[in-house]
Amino acid sequence: MNLISKSLLRTVDVRDSAGKIISGNVYRKLVDASDDNGKDYLAVDTLELSDGRLAYLESGRWVDEDDHTSFFDELR
Repeated sequence: MNLISKSLLRTVDVRDSAGKIISGNVYRKLVDASDDNGKDYLAVDTLELSDGRLAYLESGRWVDEDDHTSFFDELR
């Protein structure tokens, strides 16, 4: 998949599964997911944390992209 655009949606504070509070930015990325059957585009929301970790949104929680078992909950 090729990145087409990346837009900042908001800055957030999250709590990781160990209880640590971390700041991060939520981006909406538009990616080209085309295959042999034609053009297809996909919008994906991602969380980029200040400590370098990345997360994706699943069922209302942010999930660590590396281990897929750590969660980050947004603080309101």
